[in-house]
Amino acid sequence: MDTEPSDAPAAIYPGWVMLNHHGLGRRHCFPADANNTVASCLSSAGKRIHASFRLAAPPGNSALFLDWPDVRDIDQLQPTEPSPCVGEKAASVVYAEGARWDEVYQWWETDSVVLIGDQFLCWGDYFRGLLLCDAFDLDEPVLQYVHLPLERNQGRPHSDLRRPFKNARNIGTTAGCAVRFVSVDRRRCCCGLLESSCPRSRFSFTVTTWTLNMDSLTWSRDGVLHSDELWALPGHEGLPRVTPEFPVLNMDDADAVCLMVRHYDVDASRIWMIKVDTRSKTLLSLVPYNSARYKPMNDDDEDDVLPSWLSDESEDHFDGIGFIRSEVSNYL
Repeated sequence: MDTEPSDAPAAIYPGWVMLNHHGLGRRHCFPADANNTVASCLSSAGKRIHASFRLAAPPGNSALFLDWPDVRDIDQLQPTEPSPCVGEKAASVVYAEGARWDEVYQWWETDSVVLIGDQFLCWGDYFRGLLLCDAFDLDEPVLQYVHLPLERNQGRPHSDLRRPFKNARNIGTTAGCAVRFVSVDRRRCCCGLLESSCPRSRFSFTVTTWTLNMDSLTWSRDGVLHSDELWALPGHEGLPRVTPEFPVLNMDDADAVCLMVRHYDVDASRIWMIKVDTRSKTLLSLVPYNSARYKPMNDDDEDDVLPSWLSDESEDHFDGIGFIRSEVSNYL
């Protein structure tokens, strides 16, 4: 791939980023804040294709943009999560105590895949648990099933029931290759009613983090942050008191979690990204969510008419899927 020369000074990128789950492609356009990451190559038809990243240090969100000459409408570039499979052999499954075989063979749905160090793969089902495998053990592959450290669920849930789990849970690893899990859970009110039944607990929640011991395959709880504690932190005064969503575990700080806070209004919606320390109970960072904004590569091109949701800055737009933790910034 050839790259276009740039006179801009070398940029300093964050050690890891939170990529929007959807990339965006459009003819003759690139992000207004591409951080000098624009690269290009020629397609088989001889047309030049541009790729660029908009990068931000977490809790800020980052995105991938493509300029495709033959594309005039927005194309979403959504990666797929592979199902657990090792080589060409069927892997045997080792269950944790109390687990049922149908939890994997009948009910399993992969929500995320995480690389643990340079050897192990981890598939996560946010409704059930994790499947761990030694990626180099191709002769006799074994999948180790580990429950999530929460109430166990049976049966196959309806898609509408799974969505809250996708919005409220995440797995990841830290620099020390430890497997970690975070969950944002609604709380019951003191009167015992469900959160949807009591006005006092409508947005009450806890943010809890755990670490998996790879030797014993048991979970240890690291930190718990209650909604009242978060709302009382310095810096949170101007944010809405709602349940945060789409938690992302920090890759270089074992106690830090990034979260999305959304406020819905009749005229517009606003989104913020925050980073909190669940152990010390501190608000580490707060930034506005960066919606996808384009600018034409050629101001004279009359065909570069952007949809209103891409050019209108009066409202924040989010695809509702979450973020991908990535160290792509280390290779630019």
